[in-house]
Amino acid sequence: MDIQELLGMTCGTFPGWSLDQAIDVIRRNEFAVCELTPALYFGAESFSSPARSALRKELSCFRTVTVHVSPAMYLKGQRINYWSPEGERDDITSQDKDIRRRSVDDGLSYIELGVDIGASRVTYHPGLGDPRSSEAEKRSAWLEFAQEAVERALKMRRQDARKE
Repeated sequence: MDIQELLGMTCGTFPGWSLDQAIDVIRRNEFAVCELTPALYFGAESFSSPARSALRKELSCFRTVTVHVSPAMYLKGQRINYWSPEGERDDITSQDKDIRRRSVDDGLSYIELGVDIGASRVTYHPGLGDPRSSEAEKRSAWLEFAQEAVERALKMRRQDARKE
């Protein structure tokens, strides 16, 4: 395999740019891999079905498309697309059951986005985790999430295969 087929760029390199602009720069520079960072665009739920279809077409020129997930950040109950020390961050390891469930659900939503846009991978950035949780508790929470993510991915793959 040619090394150039493995090289890519993340849309996260271009904060403040539209997604179309970021993808265009990555394409024009002939990268084979494009990584979508939905946190810069208010998360998976901000991509409607028509937007996902258009994005799938736009990304089809890349050898590999990935989706990279960062924990969501909320400020005064509103999702924001930047880090804020005053904000509340999603955390799969949270001791707070509501935050944990919201975090798991948010994380799982990226699997559907990945399938819809033709991504071959979805990667997760876990963050530091709840400081009140032990390392063993954090690992356990992430393992539970990973198991749920695998189940969701397999289900989505089966549904996507039926469409074809």
